[in-house]
Amino acid sequence: MADRADADDPRRLAAQFELVQRELARTERRLAALQDALVETQQAIATLDAVAATPGSIEALVPIGAGVHVRAAVDPHALVLRPLGAGYATESSAAEAQRSLAARSEAVQRSFHEASEEADRLANTAAALNERLSALAQQSP
Repeated sequence: MADRADADDPRRLAAQFELVQRELARTERRLAALQDALVETQQAIATLDAVAATPGSIEALVPIGAGVHVRAAVDPHALVLRPLGAGYATESSAAEAQRSLAARSEAVQRSFHEASEEADRLANTAAALNERLSALAQQSP
């Protein structure tokens, strides 16, 4: 009987609801970051595709910081710099960079899917707690 009373304690349910809401907000922030990473990765792949499809060098504006850009010629056959992680990078061919980006895109998509499922689970849990709180509020005199 004490377990049932604890389960119906509005303060406890409200605390659980708030905890789930905070976790849901954290998961939604993670989803937004993953979506940004996916868009950035897809843009890099598209840029490498466009550069590779160009027969000669192309002119580009390269950002150097503080909103300043410098005009530069880009050789489609030149090596590109791609990240390794922890602030390190390596030179590789555009094709190698595209393969690396494709693998990253797949990993980010998997993480996004997992985080989406977690967000759905948390939202359902929050809804159930909210319904229980509403039912208890209606029962109270």
